Amino acid sequence: MSVQKEFAHGEATLRVTIDDKGGERFVVRVGDEVVDVRARRTGDGRIAFRIGDVHHVATVAPSGTAGATHVRLDGTTFLLRPHEARRRSGATGDGSVVEAPMTGTLLAIHVVSGDAVERGQVVAVLTAMKMEHKLLAHAPGVVTEIAVAVGATVEQGTLVVRIAPSKDGA
Repeated sequence: MSVQKEFAHGEATLRVTIDDKGGERFVVRVGDEVVDVRARRTGDGRIAFRIGDVHHVATVAPSGTAGATHVRLDGTTFLLRPHEARRRSGATGDGSVVEAPMTGTLLAIHVVSGDAVERGQVVAVLTAMKMEHKLLAHAPGVVTEIAVAVGATVEQGTLVVRIAPSKDGA
């Protein structure tokens, strides 16, 4: 069995294909990269997997937003949006907003207005479902707005930080 999905990743489309080879073995293709994975569901619903000699445990849950999915891996929560949903939602695709991936309480903000940020930099931390979720900058730029105060309860999709894209693209 093979499953293929396309996700919005910045302005690009990220194609993911998973081929079930049986016996907890899968071949995963992300773009042009191909990886052999051993994976199984744990008793608490998480996914334990191994790539080579490295073990990971991930939590995967639907977000309720136009087919989007939350993936928590190695302390970071990612919001995967289907490529088509991003276009319909009017998202800019330039990484200019960091939103709450789920309802929770804003635990920390690691930037202030005017700060330069890099793609993947932790800009805030949200606590939800007894876990801390790192909110990352999706593109390099300059912080232009902190929309929520530490300690505030936010709903899924709430703007937390706005980032203006770098003029030089770096």
